[in-house]
Amino acid sequence: MSKRPEQEVYEFEGFRLDAAHTMLYRNGAEISLPPKAVETLLALVQRRGEILSKDELMETIWTDSIVEESNLSQYLHLLRKVLGETRDGKPFIETLRRRGYRFVADVSAAEATANEIPNTRLPAGWDRPQDDELIIGREREAAEIIRLITNEKTRLLTLTGVGGVGKTTLAQSIGRRLRDDFSDGVFFVELAAVRNAEVVASAIASLTGVKEATGKTIFQMLKQHLSERSTLLILDNFEQVISAAPYISELLANSANLKILITSRVLLHLSVEREFVVPPLELPSAKSGDLLQISGCEAVQLFVVRARSIKPTFALTDENAGSVAAICSRLDGLPLAIELAAARIKIMSPAAILERLESQLLLLTGGARDLPARQQTMRGTVGWSYDLLQDDEKALFRRLSVFAGSFTMEAAEAVVSEDEDLKEKVTKNSQGTAVLDGVASLGDKSLLVAKEQNGVVRFRMLEVVREYALEALEASGERDEMSRRHAGYFLALGEKAEPQLQAAQSAEWLNRLEDEHDNLRAALGWFLTNDTALGQRLAGSIWRFWWLHGHVREGCEQLGVFLSQADQGDLESRTKMLLAAGFLNRLRGASELAHSYSAAGRKLANETGDPESGAVALHQLGFLALDGGDLAQAGQMFEEGLLLAKDSGNKQILGLLLNGLGEMSRLQEDYGRAADFYRQALAFNREAGDLVRQTTNLINLGATALSQGEMEAAGSFYRDGLKISSKMADMNGTLYCLEGIAGAYWSVRKPGRAALLLGAAEASREANNLFIETADREPYDRSVALVRDSLGETIFADIFAKGRKLDLEEAVDLALIDTLEAETEGKGQFSSKPGGAEIIQTINVE
Repeated sequence: MSKRPEQEVYEFEGFRLDAAHTMLYRNGAEISLPPKAVETLLALVQRRGEILSKDELMETIWTDSIVEESNLSQYLHLLRKVLGETRDGKPFIETLRRRGYRFVADVSAAEATANEIPNTRLPAGWDRPQDDELIIGREREAAEIIRLITNEKTRLLTLTGVGGVGKTTLAQSIGRRLRDDFSDGVFFVELAAVRNAEVVASAIASLTGVKEATGKTIFQMLKQHLSERSTLLILDNFEQVISAAPYISELLANSANLKILITSRVLLHLSVEREFVVPPLELPSAKSGDLLQISGCEAVQLFVVRARSIKPTFALTDENAGSVAAICSRLDGLPLAIELAAARIKIMSPAAILERLESQLLLLTGGARDLPARQQTMRGTVGWSYDLLQDDEKALFRRLSVFAGSFTMEAAEAVVSEDEDLKEKVTKNSQGTAVLDGVASLGDKSLLVAKEQNGVVRFRMLEVVREYALEALEASGERDEMSRRHAGYFLALGEKAEPQLQAAQSAEWLNRLEDEHDNLRAALGWFLTNDTALGQRLAGSIWRFWWLHGHVREGCEQLGVFLSQADQGDLESRTKMLLAAGFLNRLRGASELAHSYSAAGRKLANETGDPESGAVALHQLGFLALDGGDLAQAGQMFEEGLLLAKDSGNKQILGLLLNGLGEMSRLQEDYGRAADFYRQALAFNREAGDLVRQTTNLINLGATALSQGEMEAAGSFYRDGLKISSKMADMNGTLYCLEGIAGAYWSVRKPGRAALLLGAAEASREANNLFIETADREPYDRSVALVRDSLGETIFADIFAKGRKLDLEEAVDLALIDTLEAETEGKGQFSSKPGGAEIIQTINVE
């Protein structure tokens, strides 16, 4: 834009648009947008209520260059997606056909703040700082770290320092600034929830897009993936997995262009390692009593900004400046300690805070000498906040530390209280007033952070605060009991979720389990040490979550660990786990392991007289035979399993076996017989209410029709499947439907859209390690061939690459356009605004 105001800020419905820095915020948090997208929004906001034509907008934004209309359409699409709707339920940016665009929300001018941050952004998926004050006073350190990490001689740089000094925030800031310096990306890997060094490689792999391959470990694949890439890995909170240091050395030795930035409280002690000690914030001079000099101090600036967020009327004055400076000095300039002290400004003056702090620090002067001095001070700061709590608040604070990651009010009430059975807590969804008030109080005292997630408010402790709380819990003698109750609660939750993961409420429950993923891991970890039998029950209950939400590798690992415990637990749980492990290992291509687990499950089912489990085992063994090309063996397994299923009368298992016979018939090119089996299976699954398996049957009917050249019928089956799978958050089913629609419905009519869908599906498969099964390979290859032939190789490759950049929600919208635009039921878990028509307009593909 040619005439952008230097100091102009606009506000509308929780958004803040900073013209001077070309940045957009929502409720104080920066939104990552390309500068041209922000300029597009600015042009509309500055002429709020007016209609701006495409030509006017393009002339305003691209003053000195000529660009295609598709550039503007792309930014408008992105802005609509980010902004959502106004309070009146309308888009912020109105489209007037053949006339242009208009910004409709009320806008007010605002003062530019002194600490607006520069135009740097975090890559998608990183945790963003919620307030700008988090990076106050770190420019010198940031410049030095950038100089070090970009030096050709530096391969590994470790940021060390006490907990709470700001290592993580500083590392994130560095990552934002260096994003363009590494052609293959900057990746921030949070290790706070990781306790096992063996999981570090998986954590890195999941963020860098590494796919698992049969016969190789995930670490071997990670080495291969990074070997030729220019990448910066930022590994946060490494001190708890320090035994993984040799892996870091090996990664660096294998890749000349890889650099690693680590935050840790201890060094890795590797030969290539360089250390940067993150210092506390600058403190005011002990001799200075001048308000101007004190206000210019970094630590004081942080205190003032934090205090104003608690009490907007707070100001640094001649009367309180000395106390504020003394508080910052007593806290050694540690950012977290300063924030905790400033949080008391709501009920105490700076002088009162200083008085309380002075006596507390004196008590801690003779603390443990084997701890670093700054850590003693930090311990004193958190301890001071702890001592300010009432006795019931202290107990609540201690007990809440048992949660890993975050927790809901419901979970807190169930675990920390003792008046009801845990299973009753999960069922009743009850909330105790005492816990509710206590959590609110701890939040006010900055000991808990609240954040809305999937429509539910969740709470968490900062890691250093949680460590202190865990120590207090240990000292109270309550840790074992709280850990037992925590694990018991999530066992009850997992068992309640199990039947819902196949029903209409699947998406809701999958999201709930995803939000509790860290807690489920913690519960499984406690069970592994203390009660393997209960751990087997939990793992056996949530295997569908691992399957449907793209955690197949983790599910295989967890099930494998519990199954390695020498036949502990009840036989029913062990049989369920064996069959789940067989199923998941087949999905990730580990055929030998899958066969071993499935065969063991069959043997145990026979020994215990369990025909249903025996039929499921035969179903899995039959599919493994199909994968290996042994159709005769597969048919024998399916037929034998069908007899057991008929004896049991279980409709879902009957549907499984009939579907297997359909797959075998399809591979034999007996399409009529295959379709008959699929229809029988679909009828049974509809009776049983198993929506996941219904999707599978519809996909297979679509594939059969596609193989016979019946494009309209195939498209209808796939679209019906997509309506179900997208609502249920069934990722695997959704991908099969998208691929099928591409080949069946648009292969001739809309080949460009088909190529987009194929690209989007392939990218999601790679990201989630989901492969195409044997019987589905032929229809998939047919779809790709049809679309490629329609477009030609060059055009197909170009559009396919664009499709890989679509997210799953956009791909679903695109797949359902023309047939479902007027059907509200088509909008599901994997469906979002804007719709498919706007995606097509944005990408300029038909």
